[in-house]
Formats: sequence, structure tokens, C-alpha cells
Amino acid sequence: AREYPQLFAEIKQLNQRHKAPRIHKIMLIHSATAGVSLVSRFTFWGWHQPTLILGLEQLLVMSEEEMRCVLAHEWGHLSGSDEQLYTKTGIVLMYINFLFTVLEKYKSNAPLRLLNWLNAMLNIYVSTLRRHSEYLADATSVSLTDKKIAAESLVKASVFSTWLADYYWEPLFELTRILPNPVASPYKDLQSFLQDYRFTPEELDAKIKQALLLKPDLFASHPSLTERLTAMQATPAFPELNQLSAAEAWFGERFDELITTMDKHWQESYSSGWIKLHQSNQSSHLAQEGFKKDSVGNYFCEKP
Repeated sequence: AREYPQLFAEIKQLNQRHKAPRIHKIMLIHSATAGVSLVSRFTFWGWHQPTLILGLEQLLVMSEEEMRCVLAHEWGHLSGSDEQLYTKTGIVLMYINFLFTVLEKYKSNAPLRLLNWLNAMLNIYVSTLRRHSEYLADATSVSLTDKKIAAESLVKASVFSTWLADYYWEPLFELTRILPNPVASPYKDLQSFLQDYRFTPEELDAKIKQALLLKPDLFASHPSLTERLTAMQATPAFPELNQLSAAEAWFGERFDELITTMDKHWQESYSSGWIKLHQSNQSSHLAQEGFKKDSVGNYFCEKP
């Protein structure tokens, strides 16, 4: 809280307007989404410790006002009874899966059939509960912030997560074809990318229409964008771009230091996967050129 006073001021302001359990921990992760996790310290009986999870990509994409709507949405989860019930049910499912493994080992068919039925029923219940919880959290976001900006944040999250996956992250991982180690600074480069890129209205409108046409999977934890906007009684809003990001606003003077730290952590986390992709790409390329491996792993060419 001393290092990032702006971020904690936002959380304090939310708690003053809408009471929720005290946040036990805040985690900044490599993700395009935010979320809350209730860690149970006493099985399914209670004593849950809430963790707020913030994705750095989302903080770089969203403006301060839009990210405030995202936080308000998470506050809806924290303050709702559905989230605690969801956590308890998840723990019960974990025990069921453990019992299933034990009974399967001893081939106890009758109890296995019962557990299979119970597992299926609880999974359907959890899926329904989770979707209902999203609607309630959206309603909390609207009540604590602004309906128009809340709609903008939903549209922006839906459009940019897929757009950046295709036009930023995929080209970044294409570098594994030529670079043996991850030398990129993904978040610093992402900040520059978002500031420099200029959407045409036609391009963004097409992306929004595409997002609105997506239908949810039967067991998807989140309703579709269209369903959520309809429940909020909001129209699809055209999000403003190239604003000061929530990351810059909330991390203040320590923003550059934090970005550097997360870039370094990203390189360390993805190093082994990057190396494997590079080796796979090199092997594929050499195979196309007619090279083969010998018994000790060295490549030789059969072509004259």
C-alpha cells in the first residue's frame, strides 16, 4: 500500500461505497483478465481469504475509469453469497474426485456410479451459479460506477483480448523461429504498441460486431457479451482509445520499475517453453531441408 497508494486508494474507495470482505492479497499476473479467488482455510466450513487478481495486460489496455468498472465487478463477486457457495461447492467437488480415484482403484462400481451422478449434478449447478454470479457482479459494477463506461469496459475486454492475441502475442512468439531465448520486453513493447496503433472506426466496428455475434458454450462460466449487455440494459459502446492506462495511473512513479520487473519475470517464466518452441521450429526447418538426426542427436544431410 505504501508503494502503490493510487491502487489502494481505489480499493479503499470501493470498500467505502460497497462493503466486501477485506482483501487478503493482491496478485499481479501475466493475464488479460481480472478476478477474485476465495482461498478456504477451513475446508468448506468457511474462513475464506479473498485474493484480488489483476492482469497486467488488462491494466495496460483499460483506462482508469474502465478499470474502475472492472474492480467494481470483482467487488460484486466478493460481496455476493454466490461466490462463497461457489468456493464451498468447488471444495466438495475436489473431495468427490479424490474419492472417485480411491474407489476406482478398488473397482467399487456402485459407489462410483453414485459419485459420477453427483459430480455431474454439481458441475451443472456450479456452471449455472457462476453465470448467475456474473450478472450480479455486472449489476454491482453499474450501480457503483457508470453504465456507459461499464459497457465500454466489457466491449473493450472482449475485443482487445482476442485482437492482441492475434496481432501482438502471436507475432511475438513467431520470434521463436529465429531467437533461441526470449529477449523481448513484452509489456514495455505492448505499452508502446497500444499508444502507437491507430484503429480506424471501420476496423473497430467490425471487431465489436464480431464479438457480439459470439455464442457461449453450454458450460461456459461467463455469459456472452450480448447477454451481459442486454442484462445491463446497455447498448454496445464504442470504447475510447489511446488514453492514459490504468497501469500508468495506479502504479504512479513506480510504473517503469514494475513493468521492467514483470518483463523480467515473463522472460524467466516462458524461457523453457520458448527454448522448446525454438528447437521444434529448428527441427522442422532442418527436416524440410532434408536433414536428419543421428544416434547422438547431431544433424546430417542425406542430400548430395
